[in-house]
Amino acid sequence: MATIVKGEKRGRPGKWIVDYRDPMGERRWKTFDTRREAEDYIAEVIPQSRQRIAPTMDRDMTVQEYADHWLKAIRHGVKESTVTTYEAHFSRNILPVFGTLKVRELDRGRIKRFYVNLGARLSKASVKLVHATLSGMLTSAVDDGLLLANPADKLTKKLKLAKTKAQRQEDVKAFTREQRDRFLDTAKRVEPDFYTQFLCLFMTGLRLGESLGLEWDDLQERSMCVARTVDSQTGNVGTPKGGKSRNVDMNVELIEALRRWKVRHAEKALKEGRGGELPARVFPMPSAKSGVASRLLQPPLLPPQLRQHLVERGRRSAPLRTGATRARLNPRDGGHLRQVAAEGWQGSGGHPLHDGLEGCQCPTVAKR
Repeated sequence: MATIVKGEKRGRPGKWIVDYRDPMGERRWKTFDTRREAEDYIAEVIPQSRQRIAPTMDRDMTVQEYADHWLKAIRHGVKESTVTTYEAHFSRNILPVFGTLKVRELDRGRIKRFYVNLGARLSKASVKLVHATLSGMLTSAVDDGLLLANPADKLTKKLKLAKTKAQRQEDVKAFTREQRDRFLDTAKRVEPDFYTQFLCLFMTGLRLGESLGLEWDDLQERSMCVARTVDSQTGNVGTPKGGKSRNVDMNVELIEALRRWKVRHAEKALKEGRGGELPARVFPMPSAKSGVASRLLQPPLLPPQLRQHLVERGRRSAPLRTGATRARLNPRDGGHLRQVAAEGWQGSGGHPLHDGLEGCQCPTVAKR
């Protein structure tokens, strides 16, 4: 039951106090300048207070206990890599500070101070990732009746952790066409085993994991089907971002490079006595990780102006269009190279990848 109390009775002369219980049964009070404001507030509070929320879990659960419960609950609905990332944020940043506190003791001020302290040793982007993890757990706690509202909601804007669209665009640093060609020429000379994969990343805009998941059966006449991803660290197979496959066009340069790459694997299989049988994956070798990309970006292989961190991800190719070539390198995601647009291909009849195998100097070649 909500009541209005004169401020003089609570040591607040000249004020009016609303004394009530919230939907979870906790006693609360709120101070107003006029009785009319207090009455208006009661009109809102009374219907809410009658709709009691019955917590589905122990209201005294600690953050540590609820974090374990939340991670188990979401494990089957998100990728394993996402769960691994959440676990890392909890163990490194969240639980050392909040682990022993009860979930219902978390308030906006405490979380705000936590983010400020994190910002002293982590980048804004890292703090934002920690926020996404903590806020996701607290939203679930609201659903379970442990909290009335998410105390971390919209704190990234308050603390200016989220970049504006203009700031994100300013951060984009892309290879020019000349820089791209210089990088690929260097890769072909210094890291030939990775050249075709780098070219594929440039010309299609695939993520590193998507390129590792490519199979020969995914390659069509002038396009490829991106149907799976492979984690470059664990080898786990997952779905592309967005949860569905897509088709990506290939230009003539990439088609020819893949043809040569396929011939090379067929010849290797013959020499090893495997009858020319190809591996299922297009790029079965160790992935083009940031270590390889970093070596290529170091002088004297490439000039200092090419040693740039290209972190912004663009849209993957719809059909490729003739236009300026721009590639992006994300060192935090395996150093993969991304392209926004590439020169349009001009194809000929037949299937260049399969037809080209006839040039392999071996008696038989198993085609996939």
